[in-house]
Amino acid sequence: MNPNTAPTFNARWQAAEPVEVSVVICTRNRARQLTACLDRFHHQDTAVRWELLIVDNASTDDTRAVADAFIAGLDAPACVLREGARGNGAGRNAALPWARGTVIGFTDDDCYVAADYVEQLAQTFRNHPVDYIAGRILLYDPDDAPVTIAESTEPRDVPAHRPVPGAFIQGANMAFRREPLVRQGGFDPVFGAGARFAGEDWEVAMRVSDAGGAGRYEPRVLVWHHHGRKAPDVPALWRFYLIGEGALYAKTLLHSRFKWAIFAMLLRALRAQFTWRPTRPFFFLVRGFVHYLALQTRTAGRPRPSAGAAPS
Repeated sequence: MNPNTAPTFNARWQAAEPVEVSVVICTRNRARQLTACLDRFHHQDTAVRWELLIVDNASTDDTRAVADAFIAGLDAPACVLREGARGNGAGRNAALPWARGTVIGFTDDDCYVAADYVEQLAQTFRNHPVDYIAGRILLYDPDDAPVTIAESTEPRDVPAHRPVPGAFIQGANMAFRREPLVRQGGFDPVFGAGARFAGEDWEVAMRVSDAGGAGRYEPRVLVWHHHGRKAPDVPALWRFYLIGEGALYAKTLLHSRFKWAIFAMLLRALRAQFTWRPTRPFFFLVRGFVHYLALQTRTAGRPRPSAGAAPS
């Protein structure tokens, strides 16, 4: 096996007792920034047994070397995996067969977790009967555009069998109970940064909710987002998000049991976009909806990738 594609484990991985929390970070070509992200895991203030899984999502820089060097000195079980298919959905799925925690937390390589991040993840799932949570996301650099953040300090619950509101859950700070996430087949690889559509986080939360899982926004689970985007970068980002939102509505209308509620969400989104600026945002939302339906037509009958099987 090519050593650049084989998993790497630190010494604590093999000897570890069962863990409660697995933390997954997907990364691609951000070797320098990844160092700062990972450093926060040297300083977790918790008695919870946890592990770290880093997924190198087809990087061409020194990402793998940085990740391997980091886990060698980490005082917790850790491994580095490689996933050749680009996209956060595919990358996160690559970690699921290896994740051993009953709770799986996800963050990004441009985020810095709080010192009690692992502790708060565990406490939230212990104290609340939910299958997924969204955490608080603060802007790290005040010169960055105030996007992809969630600043509210008020907890919020989403009942089971209800549509998950837009922007409620973000991949920079989210977590799931392992069993319902795996039961849903993990993330849809056509969604996520680097893939065809944005929104792998929102899409999988919709499926978990549809299957009977409740959700919670918990501000005590905290990360800082150092995304580096400036004002000129925002229009392209929103365009990608709007296309992904349209695709998500199409998929959920096809497959969910709360179709009427999703249809109402879609109408509200279309009306809001048309009112705000009567051409382009409306067009991108519709474009994503139509593109997803076209993709479904082309791929009908093909097996869907699954996630969560135990590694051999």
